[in-house]
Amino acid sequence: MSTPPGGQPPYDPNQPQDPNQGYGAPPPPPGGGGSYPSYPSDPAGGGYGQPPYNQPQYGGQPGGGQQTNGLAIASLVTGILGIPLVCCWVGVLLSIAALVTGFLGKKKSDESGGRIGGRGMALAGIILGVIGIVLMIVLVILVAATGSFDYTFDTDSM
Repeated sequence: MSTPPGGQPPYDPNQPQDPNQGYGAPPPPPGGGGSYPSYPSDPAGGGYGQPPYNQPQYGGQPGGGQQTNGLAIASLVTGILGIPLVCCWVGVLLSIAALVTGFLGKKKSDESGGRIGGRGMALAGIILGVIGIVLMIVLVILVAATGSFDYTFDTDSM
């Protein structure tokens, strides 16, 4: 068997493998030397180890994070509940509550200078409140147009 120009013989599956050289082991250095090149160590102690003293880990913020606006959460919840409950006439009250708490929560978030979050939730509550009120108006128009608001009960047939 001849040796190719690279100096290493071709792979032969019938030959026993060297147990000291696994799949992930680097090839021996050229020139027959038995030592590997040395790499400079990180003087700051970086790499994948523990971060240096007094440094936040994984992008954490010193001093805490942003607070969530309770009015914005209330606006979102009442807006979500107001849409399916429009058919029960309770949805109007919830939709109005979503509008009021949404505008108050958005104002509070805007005036905080970024310390209080929830502007998007307040805006979503406002939008859902408007949708609930529009659905209620459409429902009232449909009921009035079809005349299906007669709620008399016949008790004589019992």
